[in-house]
Amino acid sequence: MLRTKQADLQVEQLEDRLVPSTTSGILASGVSWSFDSGTNRLTITGTSSADYIRVQGNSSTGTLQIVNPVWNGYWTNWAVYDTGVALSPTLKVAINGLDGNDNLANALQAGQYQSAVIHGGNGDDVINSYSFGGGKD
Repeated sequence: MLRTKQADLQVEQLEDRLVPSTTSGILASGVSWSFDSGTNRLTITGTSSADYIRVQGNSSTGTLQIVNPVWNGYWTNWAVYDTGVALSPTLKVAINGLDGNDNLANALQAGQYQSAVIHGGNGDDVINSYSFGGGKD
């Protein structure tokens, strides 16, 4: 079969596309976290047991850390987890303690975040903000 018409095809480059992503992790204690890059929101969720959750900035890497020891009748095995989430004046943080007698704290500094919301949940919880002029808590 002989074709008499040929199309002159061309390739056109499209603009770049930004696709929001979610990053997450589970700490040794069972505390979990997830980050939604589309909303620039980090959510940390506790367990049904007593949890110690403190968020703080890592000044050398510019990322958010979670301090999360284990409860064995007292806080032990102090562990610091770097989430890799960049600190920024638009970062929003939520901590949900759930059940248990939790100790929840925000130790982020001014310019490292926009707002932090901490919910203790059921139990006899201690909630602290050491933000020193940071965002809205």
